[in-house]
Amino acid sequence: MARMRASDRREQLLNVAAKLFAERGYRGATTADLAAAAGVTEPIIYRHFENKLDLFVTLIDVTGREALAACRKSLTTAVEPGDRLHALLEGHPAMAARPRGTYRVILHALAEPAEQRAITAALRRHLSSLQRFVADEIEVLQDDGVVRRDLPPAALAWLIVQTGIGCALAAPLTSGRDGAAGNRRAIRHLMEELMATA
Repeated sequence: MARMRASDRREQLLNVAAKLFAERGYRGATTADLAAAAGVTEPIIYRHFENKLDLFVTLIDVTGREALAACRKSLTTAVEPGDRLHALLEGHPAMAARPRGTYRVILHALAEPAEQRAITAALRRHLSSLQRFVADEIEVLQDDGVVRRDLPPAALAWLIVQTGIGCALAAPLTSGRDGAAGNRRAIRHLMEELMATA
């Protein structure tokens, strides 16, 4: 069997790690678990990543970039400015009707102690990028007369980002007829009404 190229192996390890960390969190997944799931030995992991922390931080960065790309893509279907606000809320990785499984890596990272500075720094990079993206979109929507102008775009963007994360974190506790998906729909609808111009 041909040996896998280093870039392909690194991508494979990140994909396997995304599944494991999404299921078990940072503390619950070991490099031995990762090696077994990837069908490699632990020394192979250390050829690509300094340690488990390096792998996890890399995964936060990759997941964050993918989530932002998905947000951008969700806006491509919106033709009218009013549709753009709906798409912006729908495209939030933590607030989507079907949250992306790998985004759970970000949610697990939020539960890590602040002493894990590398994890905290990676989370700040992601959340700041997401907030800036949303704020830029809101500013355009304010100029188009779709979103109220009495609040700054940055504040509205943080409202969307933080509400989405809260929804995703609370989702496992949600029960009832529609469950978490129904609650997310209702919250998105309410946010659209609160942000829209009168």
